[in-house]
Amino acid sequence: MKIHRIYCKDLSTDVNNYFLDQSQSLHASKVLRLKVGDNIEVFNGLGRSAISQIISISKNKIEIKIDSQIKEEKKNKNVLCAIVPLIKKENFYFMLQKLTELGLDKILIYKPHHLDQSLIRKNHEKIFIKSKEVLISACKQSGINFLPDLSFNKNLEDSIQELKKTYDGLIYAFDLDAGQSFSQIDFTESACFVTGPESGFSQNELGLLKNQNIETRLIGSTILRAETAPIVISSLIQNHFGRI
Repeated sequence: MKIHRIYCKDLSTDVNNYFLDQSQSLHASKVLRLKVGDNIEVFNGLGRSAISQIISISKNKIEIKIDSQIKEEKKNKNVLCAIVPLIKKENFYFMLQKLTELGLDKILIYKPHHLDQSLIRKNHEKIFIKSKEVLISACKQSGINFLPDLSFNKNLEDSIQELKKTYDGLIYAFDLDAGQSFSQIDFTESACFVTGPESGFSQNELGLLKNQNIETRLIGSTILRAETAPIVISSLIQNHFGRI
């Protein structure tokens, strides 16, 4: 029988008992209908995981006791980052879910010049909060023990500048008008890519990419949706690295 996985951000090697936070406790008790005595696997999103047992359930809180040695998973040396646009909400959450399942290390979200009309009056802070929940859920279901670093920026330039604080490798942008294809990229140990919204990059964004020495590439002859393109690119890169 498959054991349920629950996020426990405080999981460490020197404590035996933990309280799950309210959202994880409610999901475990109300959705999964777990009971006292049930075993669950907990993970902290930073590579640690362990088997634990539920020892008490209150209205909004579940207490667990670690029943096994805490496993420490090492992060892969091949770093994969993505700079992707804010798009229609449901498509956006689907994209984040799949990128997490594919093992991305860092996801930077930017508000594109060609922002979808449905998002102009939306509360972007609520979308950001929901996005974190989507990442946790994807890790729980896929067995991945590392949560991707997630950040939201007001535009593409800010996302690029944030990335360059911690990443000094090559960055490629994918665009339908690119002259070279994905197969002509020479990946080393790490990779980062940029994709545009449904309407494509604006002229200002294309100019920014050029000024930042970010070369454009073509995924293929097929026109992919804004949420599909980063999933396909991630799959190709992870396959190149031998991670899928």
